[in-house]
Amino acid sequence: MLIKMPKSSDCKMSEVTPESLYISRRHLLGGSLAALAVSAVPRLARAGDVSRYPDVDAGAAPGWFNEKLGGTRWQAVTAPGEAITPFKDATHYNNFYEFGPDKG
Repeated sequence: MLIKMPKSSDCKMSEVTPESLYISRRHLLGGSLAALAVSAVPRLARAGDVSRYPDVDAGAAPGWFNEKLGGTRWQAVTAPGEAITPFKDATHYNNFYEFGPDKG
């Protein structure tokens, strides 16, 4: 009589995903995504409730912010005495080898 001894690298049947679950894995993922989306609905419904803050205008920025924004000078955008980098150079050049094998 021949007795087969399992190797230590062989996996047990209890460690393998059942075939029915493997075959219907897309349904499982779709169902879990649907459950996640449905669980977010109460939070989204509460986010639209503006009656909790009746003293605040729905889309208006605070007055102090508008005052600061109007008086802001954007010096950080342009450095005095330096030319602005051309758009093509700023958007097409990178110094990383993994983004292009033609780098030396």
